[in-house]
Amino acid sequence: MTAAATLLSKTSNRTIVFAIEALREMFTESAWDSRKFPALDTYHRIREGEVVLSDTKKYGRNAKILNPLIDEIAWSIKTNIAAKSFIEDSLPNISSFIDDFIKRNRSQSDIQSAETFIRFLKSRLDESYYYHLTDQMVSLLKTEKKEDLHDLLKSWSSFCVNIGHSPAFIKEQIDEVFLNDGRDRITVATVRSFFRIFNDKIRWFDVYFAINASSARAISSIEFGDIYIENIADVPAQAAPSVQDLCDSFTERSFANRRRRGSKARIIRIRVKAPDHHAAIKSATEIIDLLDSILQNIISKARLQYSSDSVVCEKQKICGVFPSPSRIFRRSTFVGTRKPGADLSTFFADLAKSKLQRNSVTRIVRAIQTSAMARRALNDDQALASLWSAFEVLLPEPDMGQVRILSYLDHILPCLMSNHTERTLRIIYDDIRKFDKKNLEMLVDDIGNFENGEQRLGAILLINNYQDRLSRLTNALSEQPLILFRMHQFQKSHKSVSSLLDYLQRHSSRIEWQIHRIYRCRNFMVHSGVRFPFIRTLVQNLDQYFSETFNIIMYESAERRYRNIDEVFLSIQMAHKARIHFLSINKKKPIDEDLLSKIVFYTK
Repeated sequence: MTAAATLLSKTSNRTIVFAIEALREMFTESAWDSRKFPALDTYHRIREGEVVLSDTKKYGRNAKILNPLIDEIAWSIKTNIAAKSFIEDSLPNISSFIDDFIKRNRSQSDIQSAETFIRFLKSRLDESYYYHLTDQMVSLLKTEKKEDLHDLLKSWSSFCVNIGHSPAFIKEQIDEVFLNDGRDRITVATVRSFFRIFNDKIRWFDVYFAINASSARAISSIEFGDIYIENIADVPAQAAPSVQDLCDSFTERSFANRRRRGSKARIIRIRVKAPDHHAAIKSATEIIDLLDSILQNIISKARLQYSSDSVVCEKQKICGVFPSPSRIFRRSTFVGTRKPGADLSTFFADLAKSKLQRNSVTRIVRAIQTSAMARRALNDDQALASLWSAFEVLLPEPDMGQVRILSYLDHILPCLMSNHTERTLRIIYDDIRKFDKKNLEMLVDDIGNFENGEQRLGAILLINNYQDRLSRLTNALSEQPLILFRMHQFQKSHKSVSSLLDYLQRHSSRIEWQIHRIYRCRNFMVHSGVRFPFIRTLVQNLDQYFSETFNIIMYESAERRYRNIDEVFLSIQMAHKARIHFLSINKKKPIDEDLLSKIVFYTK
């Protein structure tokens, strides 16, 4: 039984089923990055603005670098119905106020006015906003306004992560509260109670690992934070059996093939503050990784070996035995074509087929090597820095006097936008195949002059000639509210040339803001040592951006036979501008089969 079917058996409210499915997907490791919670919600975008503004004033930077951040904050308030209504209690014309400020700021680029703007918004959007946000979501559960609800669910998810909750903990609670076999019914009150689980209350946790004896001897001589080398007798009675099992398992695995009889694991206890036990594990793992790095630098060839699992206690009561936090990267995304199903041979075939000069091939190889460093990184900070460096290797060097980030955006955005629609359809197509593969393949058979199933699905969703097939498809998916919602969103954004143009421009702006954020965070880490709590989300976004850009560059190099990568970037940039221009002068045209092929899918 699918999660949707299980939920439908417990409630007749399909909006609740939709909300739970959407939330669960946001915190599922295997979900597409574009479907996860955003790095920041409105509340924390304003707090980020404070940090960036302070840095801009401190180092005398040009106030224009604040413009993307101000634009994003303004967009966030006007599109977040909970934030907008919360502020409108004290300022009824908040949208007009923001629009007027943006106009003035563009002409002046004044740090003082930006500071006043951010402080004003912070004073209006205080900590009680969280409760207003949850109240708004609960009220929407009684309606059919799924788009508004989905936006608020993303904001809520981001808010919880940014106050310190672990995504693993949130996913655990979603499954426990809503999918537990012991629960018979799910109501609006159940959802309200679920939201009350999460707060910014910080508690003390003790996290126990098994480590090798030599590392224990080295660590026992230092006084560094709340780190303790202990014996089993020191462990609370409730946790002692689990910690003993942890040590026995680690000893057996570590010394099974070594001639070191009598070697035994030791216990390290790391005391940390966190809002939940999964967040505590992450903090403790970061500390033990830091100890490993210190040992390697002080003692040649020394490594701190520790158990992959840990035992977590709160107030001497055991929370459980848990694995280490999941890896940053969940899947390989290197393929040499824009089409699905590519493999390693495709990549080398594309490289051999291209006419790229030696220096361009060298850049490709260096970009791959540098991105591989990110996949071997011990923490999110290292991964972000390595991935961005890989991007800089691949991208053309900015012209003399050109702002680096603006030059990079000029090349990255066209690559990411060139096949965005087809990529979105591919994900929807894969979702439908999981539930009704046979019916889907029958419905998309023999439709138009399209290359694959996802393009034919796009025709069914957008062209009036296929209304009968669309009705049959929606009926077959009647118990999959989240998939139906995604299909409706796609239809809404692509129903006409005008709506498609607006959608592409909005999506481009969101990517631009996120790349600016990635660049800022990378600079903060490298130059100031400042670390933001949403780094992992940025790493996953940057991984997607890099992979998509790399794939398109390789595909175009093989198809068009360019001499160097810079020519490829320039060609994609010009094609994107031509596409946007075509859409701009044909706003009143309906989406027909010919336009769908040539403008949306680039079918040759």
